[in-house]
Amino acid sequence: MKINKTILVSCLAIASFTTSAVTIVQNADNSGYAYGILDPTQTGSITCARSEGVAYDSYSAYTSVWCSAYDGSGESAFCFTSNPDFAKAIQGLSDSGRLLFRWSTTGECSAMQIVNSTTYLPAP
Repeated sequence: MKINKTILVSCLAIASFTTSAVTIVQNADNSGYAYGILDPTQTGSITCARSEGVAYDSYSAYTSVWCSAYDGSGESAFCFTSNPDFAKAIQGLSDSGRLLFRWSTTGECSAMQIVNSTTYLPAP
């Protein structure tokens, strides 16, 4: 029995290093959500971006937000919105912390949660 516990602990330790920092859940109706750690050193990636256009001549101003996620094993997700609340929220996005976004059946972003954090590394 002692050997089995050792093997299980070893497998769990290896699995923790090979799992993605990003999780994507796709529902049967094509809605879903993605969440993950904003850390370029981890497997997978998750981000949101904002695009703005200034009104000139006959063109209107616009603000667009899109979010994307890749889990490192082939699954990906994407959503898009012109909701000004998302554009405002994304201003708080940093390079560290966590991000969660949800999308509707039409692929429009429907919710976002941003958790910013800092990383403390002791001096060598």
